[in-house]
Amino acid sequence: NMKKYITILALVIVGTILYAILSKQKSENKLYTGTYHDPVAPELRLERDKYLNRINNLIIDRNFEEATLLCDTLERLCPQSPICFLTGGIISHKLKDSMQSRLRLIRAKEIYDSLIIEHNDHRDMKNNLVIIRALYGRDAAEAAFKRYLNRGLKELDSLILKNYKSYVYTTENPLDLIYD
Repeated sequence: NMKKYITILALVIVGTILYAILSKQKSENKLYTGTYHDPVAPELRLERDKYLNRINNLIIDRNFEEATLLCDTLERLCPQSPICFLTGGIISHKLKDSMQSRLRLIRAKEIYDSLIIEHNDHRDMKNNLVIIRALYGRDAAEAAFKRYLNRGLKELDSLILKNYKSYVYTTENPLDLIYD
């Protein structure tokens, strides 16, 4: 528990520092290499976000069974949204359904891979690193991390990824830390 607390505290401190750096900059376009792209159609984004909020509330209540049912619906509603599959994969992991977790995480990874190629955004890279680490282990995550750093990222993107790397390596499976 102390180790988790220290890890979370360190991430909060790093996040605060990064926020301070970002708030002093005039234009986000000058800071980041890539551009954030939401693959969900604009008319579905509000509906998706409502589902994600309901799922999050169920997770807080430790009601993973109902949350996974909502994930099923959400994945059908927004099949191009990797966060829907990532969320479902994490919940399936919590329910000890390794096959369903794996299928959802693989689908999320496929979508993130295509978004990274097209948009080169560090947020997609961060989520994909967690997935790669959970599915394929440390060596695969390290190789992906190096590939991402070699994509010509700006300094801030690289800094964010480097700070996030420690989170990916904190446990045998980073999914164990999410929602605990």
